[in-house]
Amino acid sequence: MYSKKDRIEEIKKNGFELSFQSVFNLAFKNYKKIVIYAGLLFFVFAVIMALFVSTILIYKFGISQLTEILKPENLNPDHLTGNSKIAFLVASVFFSVLLSPFMAGFIKMAYCAERDEEFHVSTIFEYYKSSYLKELVIATLLISIVNTGVPALLNQPELQLAMNLVSYAIIFLTFLTIPLIIFSDLKAIDAIKTSVIIFFKQPFILLGLILMAYILSVMGFLVFYIGIFFTLPFLYSMYYAIYSEIVGFDLDEK
Repeated sequence: MYSKKDRIEEIKKNGFELSFQSVFNLAFKNYKKIVIYAGLLFFVFAVIMALFVSTILIYKFGISQLTEILKPENLNPDHLTGNSKIAFLVASVFFSVLLSPFMAGFIKMAYCAERDEEFHVSTIFEYYKSSYLKELVIATLLISIVNTGVPALLNQPELQLAMNLVSYAIIFLTFLTIPLIIFSDLKAIDAIKTSVIIFFKQPFILLGLILMAYILSVMGFLVFYIGIFFTLPFLYSMYYAIYSEIVGFDLDEK
């Protein structure tokens, strides 16, 4: 049977055709099906996480010291030094790794939406207990260390623009890593490599799609900030749509 892994090898050798309009239409179609449910889950999860983190920080530092720490100027990683900077970097990587199975759940929700299958809260947390957890953690850890740690540790003002461009490039090049793990059963390293190869096969179309998804997602900030919870799911719907249009699924999955 012609499988996804066969398709991936074909893509690596011969590339693929991709329609900007088809991908966007699929992403938007699935987004309309998941937006309310996904948005509410994002909001509830964010509130719970904020309360959890706040409780820990208040217990550790106290309200007065915490208020000082949370001033905008003190939260800028460029202004941090020594142990504070290391703690910030470790926390950033830790939360990226912690949330990666959660984000994979939203991509799975888009998969269910295209097939008109029911999705539940358990769908979002499915990958915390799946066989893919290890690969999701390894992949996110590697990407986060390179994307967050290296530029921050260099801390050269004259290289700041270059480091920012490198960080954005890493995001664009590795955006298919999670779908490749959960849908194509690739290991972490292979998924990262394959995502990079796929991006360079059609860089302009893929860059345009991802940029549009990011722009539409962050537009939620314009609606009293809370709107971001209902626009952010479009980003994960786009990730799914791109994967679906490029790699697709085995015949027995249709």
